[in-house]
Amino acid sequence: MKRYPSHTKKKRNISLIKLAKHLYYRVCHYGALAINKPMAFCDRMLGSFIYTSSPMYREDLDYRRFIKERGRYGEFQLWRKAKRFVGKDARWLTNLYLPKKDGTTCEIDLVAICHRGVLVFESKNYGGWIYGDEKSPYWYQMLRKDVSRRARKYTFFNPIMQNGMHCRVLREQLCIGDDAVHSMIVFGNQCRLKEIRYDAKRTMICRKAQLGRKIRALPKNALTNSEIEQIFERLKPYTDVTRKEKLAHIAHIQDHK
Repeated sequence: MKRYPSHTKKKRNISLIKLAKHLYYRVCHYGALAINKPMAFCDRMLGSFIYTSSPMYREDLDYRRFIKERGRYGEFQLWRKAKRFVGKDARWLTNLYLPKKDGTTCEIDLVAICHRGVLVFESKNYGGWIYGDEKSPYWYQMLRKDVSRRARKYTFFNPIMQNGMHCRVLREQLCIGDDAVHSMIVFGNQCRLKEIRYDAKRTMICRKAQLGRKIRALPKNALTNSEIEQIFERLKPYTDVTRKEKLAHIAHIQDHK
C-alpha cells in the first residue's frame, strides 16, 4: 500500500542555548516589571498633583484621560524631567503652530525659554536599538528578537531634520541668532542609541536620564529676564489656534507622507 507524505507542519526544534536565553530574558523582564510597576504607580499618583500646574493642563481634560494620550503624556514626563535643570524663571510653551514661508505651519511640541536660551524639545519615546545618520531621511528602530520570532525593524522620520526645521522657523519668527536656539532630541530610557552619527555642536541627542547633563553643558547667560518675557509674549499667540488650523496642519502632514 502506497503511503503519502503527511501535510502536517514540522515541529520547530529549539536548541537548549536559545531556550536558556529565552528563559533568561523572561526572568529579567518579569523581574523588571515587579520593580517598575509599583514605581510607575507612585509616579502616576505624583503626576496627578503636578498636572494642574503643568503647561499641558486643560480644564476639559482630566488626568485619567490625559495619561492615555501617549504623545502628550510623554511630553509631560519630559517637562517634569527638564524643569529641574532649566531654572525656576523658565517659561514653557506647548503645541506651537508657527507659520512657514510656503503658507503651511509647523508644530513644536515643547519649548523652554530660559537663561540658557530657547530649548526646542523633540520627544521620541521609543524602545529597542536606534540607528541613524544626520543626512539620511529615515532612522531605524530594531526590537530584539525572541525565541519564537525574528527581530523587528521599523523606520521613522529623521528627528534631526524634523527638529532642525522647527528651530529654523523659530529663528525666523524671533529674528535671533543660532547660538540662542538649541535643538534637544530626547529618547526614552528603554532604548539604546547604537549608531547615531551627527554633529554634536548643532544638535543634542540623549536619553531622558542624560538630559540634565546636556542642559547643564549649555551657556548660562544666553538670555536675560526681559528677553525671556519678550520671547514668551511673542510666541504665546501661536499656541491659541483654531480647530480648522489644526486640521489643515494634519492634512498637510498626511499629504506630505
